[in-house]
Amino acid sequence: MAPPQKKLNRMEFLIGFDPKSYPVEMSGGQTVLRELAKQLSILGQTVYVVSPQFNVNGTKLISPHEISKLDSDNLITIYPEVTFGNPYNSKHVVRWILYHTKPEVESTWGTNDVYFYFNNLFVSKENKDKKILNCFDFKLNLFYDKKLNREGYCHINRNHVRDSLDSTLKLKYNSEDLFYGHMTIGWEWLVNKLNTKKYFITYNVATYYSVIASMCGCVSIILYDGIKEDNLKEKVISHKYGIAYGFEEVEESISNRELLKPYLEEVTKESIETIKNFILYWESELKKNIK
Repeated sequence: MAPPQKKLNRMEFLIGFDPKSYPVEMSGGQTVLRELAKQLSILGQTVYVVSPQFNVNGTKLISPHEISKLDSDNLITIYPEVTFGNPYNSKHVVRWILYHTKPEVESTWGTNDVYFYFNNLFVSKENKDKKILNCFDFKLNLFYDKKLNREGYCHINRNHVRDSLDSTLKLKYNSEDLFYGHMTIGWEWLVNKLNTKKYFITYNVATYYSVIASMCGCVSIILYDGIKEDNLKEKVISHKYGIAYGFEEVEESISNRELLKPYLEEVTKESIETIKNFILYWESELKKNIK
């Protein structure tokens, strides 16, 4: 008689990132990490989180020393692309590429780690056979055009990684940086401020702030200091309507802005399919390990 086949135990997920005291709402990457935890839980998965800020919709808050007690054969740990190494020594590791990777970080990853990309824009050294995983918390109910009189330019220098370009925005366009007001006062302040500005400008081709500004009635323009990359609106899912890649696209972005919100509602629904496919992928991978 053949020996009984070993059964696949219940698969579990761990969001292996803790933003500490930095507010999740102020970071696009952290916002989607929390949203992924939420959506995996809604879809019936067991989801552990190490951050109280990610403890939503049935997820389970767990301390680092308790992680070692989990079933490592059936635990999938999800790290964002900023994470060095494998802090929780997990057997099954997902690298969720939420922005371009940095060589000094990627060099610390394992050869068997599985890459999932938020979109087709972001690149890594692996950069092949891109598996897509995305989810969104667009907060569409917060952003609207109050039809006020507008003047001037604004921007948000959140990352502070291109300070020379930030200075260019201030000097060339007399643009106001809204970062600190948003960080210290919140979303309502930002919405009110954007409703007084005519233009929102940035060098970040993928920031959601460009979308927020457009929904609040700004002419939202992404500048570029080199060669303009092709097909950006196809690669950056949220930027298909209402966003101008360069001043030459301003008229078009204004004319199709009304399509932005209904489009984002549809994008949200479609993103759930990428999460379902992510679950199916890991169910299939773990079955291969059953002997």
